[in-house]
Amino acid sequence: MKMRGALSLLVVLVPMPALAEGDVRPFDCTVTRTCTDAGNCIVDGSALEFALAPVSIGPDGTGLFELQTSIATYSADLSADRRLSWASADWTQNDMIFTGPETIVWIKRNFEPPQSELHFLTCKEAA
Repeated sequence: MKMRGALSLLVVLVPMPALAEGDVRPFDCTVTRTCTDAGNCIVDGSALEFALAPVSIGPDGTGLFELQTSIATYSADLSADRRLSWASADWTQNDMIFTGPETIVWIKRNFEPPQSELHFLTCKEAA
């Protein structure tokens, strides 16, 4: 599974004031574990690539970002609690929660039919 775009470690690794509108920051991640809504988990190991670009951000680093993936580009909101949220065609709601300097929890929820997936990521800013 390869994607280019999300808005995750940018928030943790790079101080938001250092990001200017129009900047693009690529990230390389590994999905370490994937779980279903029934609680079944597997060791994953797949690669995930994404880039984040601030569109309209406030002094605290929150605001609107562009999440670029190999599949599509999404408009994503970053909240003060470091949750990046966006909607996509295949999953109704996506939330990435920055839980540490190199870790992210990605929750993908579909409302019809109801189902969800939970992905644990380890990420680094790409060179």
